Amino acid sequence: MDLLYYLPHTSGGIFDYAIAQTHALAKVGVKVTVLVPETGDFPVISGVTCRSVLEDETRVIPRSSRLLRRIERSGSIIRNIRRLEKLIKTEKFRHVLFSTYTEYAAPLWAFRLRRFVRSGVRFSAILHDPVRNYVVGPKRWHTWSITEGYSFLRDIFVHEQIDPGEIGIPTGIEVSLIPHGPLAFPGGDDSGSVVRKRLDIPGDAKVLLSFGQIRDGKNLDLVIGALREIPDAWLLVAGKVAGGGNRPVTDYQNLAESSGIANRCRWVTDYIESKDVASYFAAADAILLTYSRAFRSASGVLNAAACFQKPCIASSGAGPLRTQVTKYGLGVWVEPDDQQALKAGIATWLGGIPEPRWEEYRRENSWSRNAEVIRDRLFVQP
Repeated sequence: MDLLYYLPHTSGGIFDYAIAQTHALAKVGVKVTVLVPETGDFPVISGVTCRSVLEDETRVIPRSSRLLRRIERSGSIIRNIRRLEKLIKTEKFRHVLFSTYTEYAAPLWAFRLRRFVRSGVRFSAILHDPVRNYVVGPKRWHTWSITEGYSFLRDIFVHEQIDPGEIGIPTGIEVSLIPHGPLAFPGGDDSGSVVRKRLDIPGDAKVLLSFGQIRDGKNLDLVIGALREIPDAWLLVAGKVAGGGNRPVTDYQNLAESSGIANRCRWVTDYIESKDVASYFAAADAILLTYSRAFRSASGVLNAAACFQKPCIASSGAGPLRTQVTKYGLGVWVEPDDQQALKAGIATWLGGIPEPRWEEYRRENSWSRNAEVIRDRLFVQP
């Protein structure tokens, strides 16, 4: 059971997910070769090996022009696909799993992989974001790109039951449901109390943590508006600014200032190293997952919250996040994109909520089950 795992990332939620998934696959008997960027540092265990030959597609490209950034990213993807081709040819891999489905510039590279399909190579992908509504370029190009991105795939793995036709998955692709397991992080160098002291947050403050990329779809403006009327709550934002057309963090900071809550907001606008993640979660009392209605995916931050057993205040469209929060009582669910609903949700949490069913959640959403489904789909079932 040899599997080539394609991972052109060195950080972020996809990278953390890939570590947990490949390690779980090795533990259920799959021999995994992970194809990663030269600049990455992927931890290996028995049954997992690395080939560091790719370019990092998540790196920030220092260009002033959006067009130039897109051209450079497209070039990076094509060069990586050529490296993937070479490894498939030289080492005769028959199973290739993409760490995430991507349609970016697919008309320029998908045909290269379709050649292998005709010779019996089986390509699969994890579909983290089923709704592909982020349009790059003309609409017709976007639609064509999605079609090309699926054109060489035999299997898709998702975290929520979906209607394949509704989101454009072609007939003939097998769609399998896998759980998104809890993400584990090493203990931080600082305890939560040390982080609070460093950021000048009172020890008895009720701290809401917004963790990860700072981007428009997380509704930080609504959070700030809601906190204006909830004097007992503090906001801690920890993560890197997404860029790519998203509002700059200064917009949110200015909004906090004009709303009169700047003294209760703290901003750590850098990439948070894995070794420091635990410290920020330890400093928080609850986690903000206040996505817009357009978000219909699983949330890696939720799984980090599960690791540290921190309740969440959450919103999104229909999808895995909503299902998991409501099914296991992992916090307070609020109507997305609604400031008043968010304010009421925060007030509900402050008033006391039932203990989340963390053990049940972890038992039913394990990495071992994730790996078993993939193994059986690729190597056992016809």
